[in-house]
Amino acid sequence: MSATITIPAELEQQMIGKARASGQQLEEFVLNTLRKAVATPSQPTANGATDDSWLDVDYMTACAKEADPSVTLDSVRQILAKLSGSLADDIIAERDERF
Repeated sequence: MSATITIPAELEQQMIGKARASGQQLEEFVLNTLRKAVATPSQPTANGATDDSWLDVDYMTACAKEADPSVTLDSVRQILAKLSGSLADDIIAERDERF
């Protein structure tokens, strides 16, 4: 399917800037943004609103580019289970050293 839409010049400039910042061509950026908007269900916030404006979409896009699909949650859990000590204990000890 092909569709033509008219967008305000100000919005176009914002999209061009975000596309460049994320290393994408404008068309790729717009398609990815539309796909995310359609595919991602809105999650209620603490106040019950479903506003996703708080999401850092640029950061999520950058992370998605660097993601390694071969790394599973189970493999990460197995690696973390082998670590000794407690991260919480380390943070508390570091905090105690500073104060």
